[in-house]
Amino acid sequence: GRGFWFDGPDVSIEVGMLDGLALNETSAYSIVAWIDPETVIGNAHRVIAANYMGEGGGIGNFSTFFFIQDSTLSFRINQRQLAETLVSTPIGNQAQLVAATYDGNTLRLFVGGVLLGSAERSFSGASDNTRGWTLGNFSEATRTPHGFSSPFYGVLDAVLLFRRALGEAEIAAINAASVDGVCLGLVFADGFEGG
Repeated sequence: GRGFWFDGPDVSIEVGMLDGLALNETSAYSIVAWIDPETVIGNAHRVIAANYMGEGGGIGNFSTFFFIQDSTLSFRINQRQLAETLVSTPIGNQAQLVAATYDGNTLRLFVGGVLLGSAERSFSGASDNTRGWTLGNFSEATRTPHGFSSPFYGVLDAVLLFRRALGEAEIAAINAASVDGVCLGLVFADGFEGG
């Protein structure tokens, strides 16, 4: 019944590198979170989770972020300003499970445990990213040099990162477990949970 409340432009949780999770364009990973946004309307990015490219101390130009913008949930990977791949779906303003998976080639996007979109990576040759993960915004080391902030306003709960692309049945099982916890029978040795 608890979660992380994000209520300002400089609020974020800096998680760190997590032993190379999503380091490069062929790294498989998944992001799963219960969200309850204050609003989904507006042109600003509202970052749920990000492993952004290497400004402010890191190196590499591969990055990923999971965000809401203009009533749309999006999952994006990119090679700095050179190329990107994006998958999006409309999203409402209520508490719900959202998930993004990447198997090293295909991005998939889920809401409420249901697959709602996918896209194939459209670029190659991005260099490895040494920037760690953040929740609720881009990292301060990224925000400061660029003079922008992309805060999520609302509640993030049970945020999980995995070192593999979860299958549809696994994400449906997490959704069915509801906010009371993650289903038993799944192994989260390479993830973390906040809440």
